[in-house]
Amino acid sequence: AVASAGGDVEQRLDRGRYGWLQCLEGAVAVDVADEPSAFELRGGDALQLGTVKAVRVRPVTPARWLWFDLD
Repeated sequence: AVASAGGDVEQRLDRGRYGWLQCLEGAVAVDVADEPSAFELRGGDALQLGTVKAVRVRPVTPARWLWFDLD
């Protein structure tokens, strides 16, 4: 995905699926349910998600990232 600051994107995961979020460039804040604060990812950083149903990706700067929905 490509987004400018302020353009939130929600990614959902079905039961039994896993997610991988790879930030390619820029910076994003990732809101994960039941976490007290957002995770900040910058170009080259990644986040593995296995027990959540949805995440919200908020670009902090113009950013590009890949979202993988895995079996």
